[in-house]
Amino acid sequence: MYLLQSWKESLIIFTPKNFKAFLLPTFKSTLETSKVFLCYFWWLIVLDLGLPIVLHKLGILSKFGETLFTLWIVILHTLTRGIIVSFLILVARTSTAKKDYMYFKYYGYYIIMIILVSVLICTPVVYLMGNHIVNFLFYRGGAVSLPVIFDAIGISFLLFWFDSKGNIKSLFNTFVCTVKMVLYNLPFYLIATALLFCFLIVVLASLTLLGMVLGYDPTYLLPMVMLKVAFYSSEIHNFPYSRLIFISLMLIFKSIVEVLFLALKVCCFTSFYNKRLQDQFALYFSNKGQ
Repeated sequence: MYLLQSWKESLIIFTPKNFKAFLLPTFKSTLETSKVFLCYFWWLIVLDLGLPIVLHKLGILSKFGETLFTLWIVILHTLTRGIIVSFLILVARTSTAKKDYMYFKYYGYYIIMIILVSVLICTPVVYLMGNHIVNFLFYRGGAVSLPVIFDAIGISFLLFWFDSKGNIKSLFNTFVCTVKMVLYNLPFYLIATALLFCFLIVVLASLTLLGMVLGYDPTYLLPMVMLKVAFYSSEIHNFPYSRLIFISLMLIFKSIVEVLFLALKVCCFTSFYNKRLQDQFALYFSNKGQ
């Protein structure tokens, strides 16, 4: 019965009065979060775009076959995207500490630990199912559907993780709390994810239309990981200088748009997390639970 009651409470936020009170601060927080993130971590965007180019130029990635090359691009993209989301959460989350380099340095251990655990879990999966992963991402819509499905869960997990003590036991408790948060507030997560996806579609459709009017290639509005594979697998050194500059600018623009959209997601789910954590504190941090 508590589960159904919790579902009902999670939907209250979508009533006109509450939705407006939720939406306006979320947009304001998105702008502030994006501003702070770009001030401190603009170099992550450069690293995200530049690292594969450097590895490609050094001939490191070109030594692999097509499947392994694609997997390496996917892994690098996923890694940098995860780091970007982590720092966006650190900027957006409620904290009494001043959000400067010392604040971000303190949570560097948390991020490194998550990266190591993710590598330990994902390496065997990638090794055993590499071809299937590439096929799913690029030919069955996985590059679009996976972020839509798992971003909300990942953001909730990281919010609990950054509020924990950062040890192995906390990692397990974080997983349990995340499952509870998503399960007991499932209607909100489903509706919010659908609304954010529709908003993204509208933005991409508008940019595509604008690109067609201006005579630009609309393929540059594909999911970022697909653009990277297409670009980095090309013979970059044979590109005319003007085309290389144009493609680079388009990738930078797309990266900034992606960061802004990720910031919107982060702020949306962070605001909800803060609210429900107060309403359901005993559910997550009491030994008795509900």
